[in-house]
Amino acid sequence: MVRNICEYRWWNVYFKEGPEALGTNTPALWNGGPIWHPLRGLLLKIIPQVQTGVDEFNAPLYDNGEPIEVDDVLVAPVGSQENLDITNLYGKKAQYQLGIPKGDTHVWTDAIVEFYGYRWHVFSLPQKGIDKMIPLRWNDKYYVERYE
Repeated sequence: MVRNICEYRWWNVYFKEGPEALGTNTPALWNGGPIWHPLRGLLLKIIPQVQTGVDEFNAPLYDNGEPIEVDDVLVAPVGSQENLDITNLYGKKAQYQLGIPKGDTHVWTDAIVEFYGYRWHVFSLPQKGIDKMIPLRWNDKYYVERYE
């Protein structure tokens, strides 16, 4: 029986804490049950919007800045029922959801991100929990759509 089971929104995760959990790809045994190693997210690039000036109506003009690499971001496909809810709420079709690590200070709303060789637009507001109440390393959740 596994004693240390945590659930995050996308997956059920068996994990072992501490430095002994890192460095191998095989499951370890702990009190007779399998304990899987911690989840590891993707390295993706966020492309910030940099204000370059204002137009004749004093509305800000933006251009893409230098890409910033962000490590350990979870990427998961959106389920069909959740996609219907998102489409009704935002009017856009989400293809993936992003799990952002705790303590990240980048601006993700309306950002452009790159992963899997494509560009994606973050269109949702963050869904955030209380850091101390969530057992894993990720806290914010955003939805992305394909960006052409």
